[in-house]
Amino acid sequence: HVFCLDCKSRYIVMNLRNQGEDGADNIRPNGLRCMGRSQGGDGFEVHCESCLSVADVRELQLRSDQISDSDIALLEQRVAERSVQQAIDPAERVYCPSCSSLHFHDPSVTISQSTCTHCSMSFCRHCQTKWHQGMTCEEYQKQSLTSDTTAEFIKATSKPCPHCSQPTTHYHGHACHHIKPSGGCPSCKTHWCYSCSQPYSGPGRQRACSCRQYCFDTIPTEHLVMNPYPHDGRCGCPICPDCRPGAPCAQCSGDCVVCRGEVEPGKLCLDSPEEGVAHAKTRLRAAVTAFLQEPSQRSLDALQASVDLPPELSSALEPTRSMRAARSYLNKYRACINSLSAEQRAALQARGRIMAALHAFGREPSGQSLKALQAALKLPEEISTALESAEVLRVARKHLEKYEKRCEMPSELIGIFRGPHGECLRQFQDTWKVCVKVVVPTQGGTQQLSNLLMITHQVLNRQSSEQTLLAAVDAIQSWLSARHRSISVPLRLLGKFIGPRGAHIKAFCAEHGVKIVRRAGVSHGEDVEHVDIFGDSAPAAAEALSEWTRRNVKTDEQRRVVPIPSSLVGRFI
Repeated sequence: HVFCLDCKSRYIVMNLRNQGEDGADNIRPNGLRCMGRSQGGDGFEVHCESCLSVADVRELQLRSDQISDSDIALLEQRVAERSVQQAIDPAERVYCPSCSSLHFHDPSVTISQSTCTHCSMSFCRHCQTKWHQGMTCEEYQKQSLTSDTTAEFIKATSKPCPHCSQPTTHYHGHACHHIKPSGGCPSCKTHWCYSCSQPYSGPGRQRACSCRQYCFDTIPTEHLVMNPYPHDGRCGCPICPDCRPGAPCAQCSGDCVVCRGEVEPGKLCLDSPEEGVAHAKTRLRAAVTAFLQEPSQRSLDALQASVDLPPELSSALEPTRSMRAARSYLNKYRACINSLSAEQRAALQARGRIMAALHAFGREPSGQSLKALQAALKLPEEISTALESAEVLRVARKHLEKYEKRCEMPSELIGIFRGPHGECLRQFQDTWKVCVKVVVPTQGGTQQLSNLLMITHQVLNRQSSEQTLLAAVDAIQSWLSARHRSISVPLRLLGKFIGPRGAHIKAFCAEHGVKIVRRAGVSHGEDVEHVDIFGDSAPAAAEALSEWTRRNVKTDEQRRVVPIPSSLVGRFI
């Protein structure tokens, strides 16, 4: 048989890692069986019995970058194990139920207890379980199933062998669906398909079914069944409880949905009723969010699947906001999901983004999740108007009000507040553990005089964040009050205060090290000029200006104004 280099290399690597169609059965005492098939005399397709020797695989390694030195070493080990296995009569073979290592058993020995030389487990060679001192195999199996919890867990995480009913588990993404650890069922050695529970038959143990050989790479929400144990509803394979993201278990190649971080690991016990409700609620909430983020027939079907729950879960979730929202979307969009306008889709997607950001912020309040919530609330005017009555928008804004404070600061003080190279601002943030963002508001394209300070906590939590933010705002207000004063100067004295070409006011600012901003106003019925003084010495400068104003007003009050007809002005002068 002739094959391309990539297919042949892939076949070798996957068989060595127990990922091939027939796994360890493809290893022969003289090498790895050919991946080709031929027509047998009775009409069945059978495997080609030719083998790739270790030398052949070494030669192939020189032309392929898929085969590593560790694969060659593993092949040598498997070939040696197969040679030993072939030398032992089938009636004398015993496999450890824990690590599946092969042992020799003398038929003349009547004792059923064996001890594995690899993992040191003491087990019964008859029922393939741990050793049960003083009990027969039947008594031990009955005792192990007396606990309702244990029986329910075994039933939820396994399928019975079609020949001997031995409970067998195949975790999702862990090799193919062919049940064959150490040559078939651990109890009766029957080869069968875990997906449909049909036994293999015919020469070469060919599959009698047309099921998918491997688990699907991903598990969409509509196919992830959480009760009674998390599993893929298409093939029935439960989720592995031992794998972790980036840390596969001993039976996994590291590419299952748990190792990739797509699904939470399974548990070592069934959920309590409370945990079952919590999981169903989480799944329902995720389905609602997914539908809003991408309104489509597929996400609507997933939403329908998350609503179709057992009666006990459905009754527990019926009063929740998520269930009401899910049923509302199903009733509203089931018949028109494919005919939504662009505006309707945009509004739904915006609602979904806000809901996802709100849930993420609720699970783990942090600066990052708060920024995500702020970004989700930045909506175009038409979408904001469409969602104005939505409850999720009101809740999100309420959260922002709680975890985000604002205060105004005059533009003249921003530079002082930041300090040289932003040192003062960084010191303030480190002291109060807050993040301060300066926003320059505009109105009609014109920059306003006062900047807006957005103050958020660096490490948010529900207990201390609001109190810390309020204290930080008070500190900023105290800082502002110490560096800002406002004095009213009568309009008739303004020219004298400014001086020729502003010389007097410039000298005043230079003497006290302050900045001055003037704005017109009225005080006690008299036109005045409000003079805002900014700077570290603003209190002293304001006191000096007040004294100057009082002195000049007193001098001005000593004057008397006498009207003189214009015809007499020349004679008077």
